[in-house]
Amino acid sequence: MRSMYADSILGKSLICEFLFNEGAGGYIRDGSPAKLIGTLVTPDWVIEPIGYNLAPTLDFVLANTDYVNLGTDAVWDDINTTQEVTFEVLMHCDAALGTVQTVFSSMVDGTAGVTAFPQLLVDTNGYLLFRPCVDDAGTGKEVSTSTDDYSGIWAHVVCSYSSGQAEIQVVSELYGDSIISYTETITGTTTLSTLGDDNFYLGVRQNFDAGPAFENYFDGHIALFRAWSRRLSQSERKRLYYRIASKVGL
Repeated sequence: MRSMYADSILGKSLICEFLFNEGAGGYIRDGSPAKLIGTLVTPDWVIEPIGYNLAPTLDFVLANTDYVNLGTDAVWDDINTTQEVTFEVLMHCDAALGTVQTVFSSMVDGTAGVTAFPQLLVDTNGYLLFRPCVDDAGTGKEVSTSTDDYSGIWAHVVCSYSSGQAEIQVVSELYGDSIISYTETITGTTTLSTLGDDNFYLGVRQNFDAGPAFENYFDGHIALFRAWSRRLSQSERKRLYYRIASKVGL
């Protein structure tokens, strides 16, 4: 897949762009100006059919406790400044399990009783949960794909948050080439929390209060991950889907 950094609209406020083009080795490299490095902790590179094409992906096996550490670069703190965010991920959760699975996440602060934000999870039913922020009571807020199970299929997922509006948009085999949106309005004062010195991960979240300990590993494949420190417009988000469709036909 081609980098979007040259795209003057989608490149604006781009935090990171991991295209998974490497296909081998112990790192994934960021195509954005930040030039982040993602360190692989045991996931394997595999070539997978996505739509009508083949693409390099990382295979996360829950039993192997696989994950990727995207580091603590200060560029992540742009989210705290803007209080807006958009994430894009091309993912395949292999199966709904008896535990929650993590697609991406920052640190979990168990002491404060607040789960790390932002994060994307797969619950025990295969529903996607995007948790972007906490309210003024310190309670985590989320938007869910409701009763739609996205396990066992490739899904192109875009999660966004701004001004109390959290949204997940998905294109997958479940609904053909339609963009399915799930929204949640979050009332009251909300905070999209800074990552500070905490790491950002693919495939796991880290509980600071428990050691720190890793938990809620992902079981499946990831083939793309991007993040922006703003909420992309509806037309910009549509362009993300068109770009993926032109490459893999999802």
